Amino acid sequence: MTASILPSPGEVEDRVLRFLNSVPLGASPSPVTGEFEALALDVFRHQYANNPAYRKWCGETGVSPRSVLRTSEIPAVPVAAFRELEFCCGTPAAEFRTSGTSGAGAGRHLLPDLEPYRVSALRNFGACVMPEGWKLRALALVPPPRLRPSSSLSRMAAWVLEEYGVAGSAWFVSEHGLLREKLAEALLDARTLGTQVLLLGTTAAFLAFYDFCDAEGIRIELPGGSRLMDTGGFKGTPVPAPEEPVRQGAGALEEFQRKFRRKTHAILGVPPEMCINEYGMTELCSQFYDRSLLDHRARLAPLEGPRPKFGPPWVQTWAVDPVTLDVLPSGKTGLLRHLDLANVGSVSAVTTEDFGCVTVDGLVLAGRPPSAEPRGCGLTFEEMSGGTGR
Repeated sequence: MTASILPSPGEVEDRVLRFLNSVPLGASPSPVTGEFEALALDVFRHQYANNPAYRKWCGETGVSPRSVLRTSEIPAVPVAAFRELEFCCGTPAAEFRTSGTSGAGAGRHLLPDLEPYRVSALRNFGACVMPEGWKLRALALVPPPRLRPSSSLSRMAAWVLEEYGVAGSAWFVSEHGLLREKLAEALLDARTLGTQVLLLGTTAAFLAFYDFCDAEGIRIELPGGSRLMDTGGFKGTPVPAPEEPVRQGAGALEEFQRKFRRKTHAILGVPPEMCINEYGMTELCSQFYDRSLLDHRARLAPLEGPRPKFGPPWVQTWAVDPVTLDVLPSGKTGLLRHLDLANVGSVSAVTTEDFGCVTVDGLVLAGRPPSAEPRGCGLTFEEMSGGTGR
């Protein structure tokens, strides 16, 4: 690598933002394009040159920009490394911490600029959760950023409320936890006025609210077009769930989500296709969503089995062998590795502790190994009765 071929940091960041803002978001998983490949390789060179911790990591693996010709060869950092190293291309403007751990042991995602995260979060949320382009009364079952400034989920929820919320949008987690009574009042008011609602929060917070509704005998039939986005799955939720989801396979996760969707329909009247589960993590600036609403709008029959997740075209995902880290064929289950261009300011290639497979329909999650550290935005629910670390 020579200085003459090294793109400047500003040039790379500007190209990534243009890509995030302009690449089409379709109703099916997007194929990896030549433009993505070229940009991803330039992002890798940029991060190698400007991210000392990542450059050291690459050195330990014996990889340099000279030896990387394809995106699959870009060295991926395991999520555990975010607890030990500071991966940042410049001076951090924001710090997000993982849940499930606290203090010095928490994973830290440092970002020199929040704009790629904001654009990525809003564009794919809009495509998968708000494809009509509507603005609704948005009710958030997560703490606002003033209470959890280190939560990437709280930051994302704030952007969603700003972009898609109307008058009456509000937060329903305070210093004292989940505001169950106030949330019930807001939903009953929306039903009375015929106001469509966008609900977003952790799965654990919704389940706690449903328990409250059961105890109080509350049933709310929200107006048609209302929808719900939950995140976190059964990680840390106070409901029975398989202890070892990887051994149970994707079926255990989907059975949990089916029960959650049935409960949502029983309590709130929101149909299954309007319940969209999100998969994301602190270490990534992009998220994946159920395709249910997109398929419903396209009048496609629901897929049998687990719902695939829809990721944006600026993310490439592989399943890799957990021992050799070799890329596995389509449909084979392994550890998930993501290459996220929205991570331009930190490190784009991340190997998770999540198992799943990549198919033509999207990403299918299969759980986490029993030995993996407990984490996930549902895990801090007991701390704040609906708070979240992501």
